[in-house]
Amino acid sequence: MNVASNVALALACTAALVVTAIASPPPHQRDGGSATQQALAALPADARKVSSLRRAEVDGLLSGRGLGLASAAELNGYPAPYDVLAFADELGLDADQHGAVQQAYDRMKSKAVEAAARYVAAEHALDEAFRSQASPTLLTERVGAAERRRAELRLIHLAAHLEISPLLTAKQRQLLGELQGTGARSENH
Repeated sequence: MNVASNVALALACTAALVVTAIASPPPHQRDGGSATQQALAALPADARKVSSLRRAEVDGLLSGRGLGLASAAELNGYPAPYDVLAFADELGLDADQHGAVQQAYDRMKSKAVEAAARYVAAEHALDEAFRSQASPTLLTERVGAAERRRAELRLIHLAAHLEISPLLTAKQRQLLGELQGTGARSENH
């Protein structure tokens, strides 16, 4: 093995340890809040500097925002929990609806922050591979890991849209689309 191969292997091992640490919080910390803080704390100090993501994207993802990852749901009339809560008064949510949407949002945000930390760490590992002369094999591994993490994050956001849609009436979903200017369809759910 040459020096570049040793460095690449060391970086791969380090990235795997970071991702494993983030993905597997201790059982007593799986309540959402502390696990989320642990995930963010486990990121390398320079992990927010990712070549493929703007700083605002990294910050947004790490705060639980979807940043368009669930557009397929939203543009087809499946509302975002955040948007439903923001327009709760205009939509006339009753207490049960509001409570159920809030719970769905809280669960989604906790999962999304943890998944975003894993995604950002994977993108950071890809950057590190290029900084140390990546091999085709390492490149394949790192890109695959980053895309799996992105897919995990996207699924969390899409699932939240799917979860809260039945909590609203068709009229509320239609009104939300009008309020947002999307005119999203609601006839299919």
